[in-house]
Amino acid sequence: MAIKKTGDKWSVDIRPNGAEGKRVQRRFSTKAEAVRFENYVRGEVKNDKEWNPETDNRKLSDLV
Repeated sequence: MAIKKTGDKWSVDIRPNGAEGKRVQRRFSTKAEAVRFENYVRGEVKNDKEWNPETDNRKLSDLV
């Protein structure tokens, strides 16, 4: 699980891009803040076009 209670704080520890990606760690005073942050980070990764290959704008007739 990416969110754990450590002492009196909630700890977020995720790797949104997988094992080879950047690790994100933060501590929050409430669990709701931790969940919102985790969702925000995961949402940013989905919207990031860096991992998407370049689109091929050729028409099918050009390929044939």
